[in-house]
Amino acid sequence: MSGAAIVVERVVEWADTDASGHAHNSLATRLLESAEGELMRRAGLAALQPAMPRVRVLFEFRSRLFAGDAVTAELRLRAMGRTSLTWDLVVRGPDGATAITGEAVVVHAPGSSAEPWPEGVRQALGAGALSG
Repeated sequence: MSGAAIVVERVVEWADTDASGHAHNSLATRLLESAEGELMRRAGLAALQPAMPRVRVLFEFRSRLFAGDAVTAELRLRAMGRTSLTWDLVVRGPDGATAITGEAVVVHAPGSSAEPWPEGVRQALGAGALSG
């Protein structure tokens, strides 16, 4: 069994670029959040997002993207532990080449500390066979 995944298409906005004309690093975060939001909506879990703070985020930039570039961002659930999960992100540029890779770890923290994921969330994300 594999975990949840989604591919979203976006366009690099002018606001995503810096003085050198290419996208700055905040684009990776915006694409991660956009894909995560869409995945959670489709899974019926959008209300859970405020209880999913990121505790680790890592991006690797492989090629430059520019304003107006059409990109695809693929987000995939890599692992789901008792209280955390790990997303993998791959962003491809208009030529289909990988421009950004990344990962993000989020925790289930509906209160002041991490709590186990509810079984319904695990099922909705297809995490039955995943562990981390």
